[in-house]
Amino acid sequence: GQSRRPVAVVGPGTPFYQPFFEFLKDLKVTILCETGGITGGITRHPLLFSNTEIAKNIADPDLIIRTGSTPVHAATSDQLHVWKVPQIVIGKQPQECDATLTATHILPGTLEEFDWTHFTSQLGESSPSNVSHQRHAYRKTWEDNITIINKSLEVALSGEKQLTDPHVYHQLLPLIEQDQIAHVLLSNSYPIRDYLLYGNPDKVSAFKTHTNRGASGIDGITSTAVGSALAAMNSRSQKDRCTDTPPEFVSEKPAVLFTGDLAFLHDASALNNLRKRNVPLKIVVINNHGGSIFRMLPFHEHNQRYSDFVETPQEATISSLAHAHNLPYERAETVKELSQAWRRLSSETVGVLECCTDADASMNIRRNAHL
Repeated sequence: GQSRRPVAVVGPGTPFYQPFFEFLKDLKVTILCETGGITGGITRHPLLFSNTEIAKNIADPDLIIRTGSTPVHAATSDQLHVWKVPQIVIGKQPQECDATLTATHILPGTLEEFDWTHFTSQLGESSPSNVSHQRHAYRKTWEDNITIINKSLEVALSGEKQLTDPHVYHQLLPLIEQDQIAHVLLSNSYPIRDYLLYGNPDKVSAFKTHTNRGASGIDGITSTAVGSALAAMNSRSQKDRCTDTPPEFVSEKPAVLFTGDLAFLHDASALNNLRKRNVPLKIVVINNHGGSIFRMLPFHEHNQRYSDFVETPQEATISSLAHAHNLPYERAETVKELSQAWRRLSSETVGVLECCTDADASMNIRRNAHL
């Protein structure tokens, strides 16, 4: 109740349990979202952490509340080590949610098991009268500085003429919203990170997201997406065999998977289920010809064997894979073509959109945006 600068870090897999988020809202807690489908949160905070000039404008929090899995952004995990303040982790198996080993307090259990209305009342009564105003001012400081980051990002995106990974999310999310997509599935590696950083925050908060984090590998990503979309489609039926489908994923509307080229190729056999079962799923393949996330590591510039053994470039023909499975296919090589290709695919129940992005230009965007 005495905290004046509380921050909540909402990790992947956190459900939108309204009483909990009403609790955060009522106590004016700054919310940093590492997942989609959460309203009232900030998603581009890693860009701020990486920009030391802007980050110094924000005082460190004095309390951290954490839910869900470990943050997807390295910058967020680093900050959890930098902030030497109490960190409360909430989770049924909280030891699995604290890979950073920074928790100071554990609340074992799901969000639904706690009486958040009672907590709001108790903490509100114990707070000095000026605390609420200070929390509001602290949250506004975050929002004002994120606005600066947003403007910098817009300049970086508009100044790059090549189609990049960030452009895919920036351009497609508004179109996906228009098509009333039910939920978004995100591959590991760059997609789960880029979606949060470069998708419009209002759009990111509009979609329920589903991930297959595990050990953060790329095996089985498409299969997971197919299963999730199929369960959502069938959950209203008596024939449904997926009775434990989360309510937020119950829908007859289509889903969209954002995945990288290597993850797509690793699970190519899953495409057989798309047409066979007519699963309402569009797959957006960001094809930058290899595992470019490893370009963030120092040895990228020094090890001559980096390309073959780490980035593992590939020259597979994505269109041939789609056509082999009788799937509608579209391809985009420019920002303009991206929107046109999606619109052509919109009338289809299933399909593959290949986005041929420039890996070097994508990294320039990330660096210019201070990732």
